[in-house]
Amino acid sequence: MTQTARDPANRPWRPRLQFSLRILLLAFTAFAIGFPIWYRWPYEETEPISFSDDPFAQPVGSTTRTWRRTWGGGKEQSGREVAELVQGKSQSKRIRHYQNGKLHGPCESYLGGKLIQTGQYENGNREGRWVDHDELTGQLICTANWRQDRLDGPYEIVTILSVNRAADRTHLYRFSKGQLIEANGRPIKDRLFEQLAAGSIDERRIAANLRREIQLPMEFIETPLKDALTFLQDAHDLPIVIDMRRVSDIDRPVTLNIRGVDLYSALAMVAAPHDLVFEYRYGVLFLTTGEHASDERDPTGVVDLCSPQGTPLARAWDEPCRLEAVEMPLDAALQQLAQPLAIGFDLSGLPQETQSKPVTLNLRNRSLKHFLGLLLDRLDLRCEARGSDTLVVLPQK
Repeated sequence: MTQTARDPANRPWRPRLQFSLRILLLAFTAFAIGFPIWYRWPYEETEPISFSDDPFAQPVGSTTRTWRRTWGGGKEQSGREVAELVQGKSQSKRIRHYQNGKLHGPCESYLGGKLIQTGQYENGNREGRWVDHDELTGQLICTANWRQDRLDGPYEIVTILSVNRAADRTHLYRFSKGQLIEANGRPIKDRLFEQLAAGSIDERRIAANLRREIQLPMEFIETPLKDALTFLQDAHDLPIVIDMRRVSDIDRPVTLNIRGVDLYSALAMVAAPHDLVFEYRYGVLFLTTGEHASDERDPTGVVDLCSPQGTPLARAWDEPCRLEAVEMPLDAALQQLAQPLAIGFDLSGLPQETQSKPVTLNLRNRSLKHFLGLLLDRLDLRCEARGSDTLVVLPQK
C-alpha cells in the first residue's frame, strides 16, 4: 500500500492565537489609562460615633467619609463627608466637602432637619459669607464674612430676647484681617489682638486660650457685667479681673449673642458697648477704660522693679502665690503674702489709714509680681526695692 502526500488544501483548520503589535499597544494603553482611574477612584467608609468607652455601647451616630488612594499606598479625603448624630430627640447633621485632603467646597449644618448654618471652604480655610439660622424659627441670626479663615468685613448678629423668638436686638461689627475694629458704627480698640500680635502675652496658656474659637454659642440677656465675666472666666479657664478703681457699675446689663469668633474678639465685643477694653496686665485679663489701656506705663513700679540675682526678693518675684482676702487690712494682706517667701514689706511711708485700708482680692497661682501689681494699682500705690529682701510701699507719684 502506497502513501500519498496529503493535499494541503484538505488539511483540517486549527485555530491559533495571534497578536498584532497594534492590539498589544491598545491593551497597554487601556491599562495605562484605566488602572490610575480605578486606583484613584473615590470610595466611602463609615465610622460609628460613640461617646462611651464601652466597646459594646450603641453608637449615637456615624461619619461617612469619601477617600481617594494616593500613590505610595496612602489615602486622603476627597469628596463629601456626612456626620450624623442622634441624642435623644435631637438629630444633627453636617455636610462638608474635601479636596486633596483639605476642606474645600460648601458646608451645611442641620438640626432637627432644619438648616442652621451654611458656608464655604477654600483650601482648608473659611471663605466668603457664612450665615447662621435660629434652630427654632429658621430666622437669620448671624452673618459673618471670612477671608483666609479670618473674619474680614461686616459681622452682624441678632440677639433674640422675647419668648416668641422675635428679633429684638441687632449688633453690627466690622473686622479687618481678624481684628475687631468697629462696633455699631463706632471705632474700637482691640487691645488683646494687638498684644497677641506683638507677642506681649508671656503666659502661653492664656495666649492659646485667647486664640481658640468659641465652639458653642453664648447668649447674655440683661446679664450683669460681673456675672458675664465670671461665666467667661470659668468656661474658658482665664483669669479675668475688673479694674475696680476705674470701672464703675459692674452690674450694668450685658445683652449679646456671641458665636463663631475667637475668644479675644468675644471679650472685645462684651467690653466695647460700655466703652471698656480688655488688656493683658499683671498676668490677668484686665478690664479697664480705653484711656488707661492706652497708657503703657506701669504706675505701680512692679514691671520695672529689678533685684540682684540670687537674693530672696529675686527668688520670690516669680513664685506663685495665693491670697483670699475679704475686707482684710492692707498690712495684714501683705504680711500673709510675705511670710512664706522670706521677704518683707515696709509701709512706714504710708498714712496709718492707708496701712489699715481694707482689701478684697481673691487670686490663685499668680506670681508675686502680678499680685502686687493688681493690689497696688487698685489702691493707687507703688513699690520700690530696698536691699535684698524688702519692698517699700509708697503713694503713686
